[in-house]
Amino acid sequence: MRAILGIFGVIQIGGAILIFLFAKSEIQEILGSVSFGMGVMTVGLSGVIALLEKQTVGLSGVIALLEKQLAISTDRGSLERGEVKDLPPSRHSLDYSYFEHAD
Repeated sequence: MRAILGIFGVIQIGGAILIFLFAKSEIQEILGSVSFGMGVMTVGLSGVIALLEKQTVGLSGVIALLEKQLAISTDRGSLERGEVKDLPPSRHSLDYSYFEHAD
């Protein structure tokens, strides 16, 4: 998967450079720039996939890695994080109770 993404990304970057070099209008230059950016993003995504393949095995491993790195718990009331408390109501202009006491 990552090899295919890498190859497609490099091909897209090469095509974008050709589009940009032979562009005859501003729209073609913009399309070449967008294509170049998408190619770079594709190559970067293949790099992220390669790193995830080295660190984890399978989708459950990826989810466990993300939960560990971001400290996300699927149970909102777990003892690790403490109970989730309700926040006090805000006092901004969109809160209608703010205008109830204004005279």
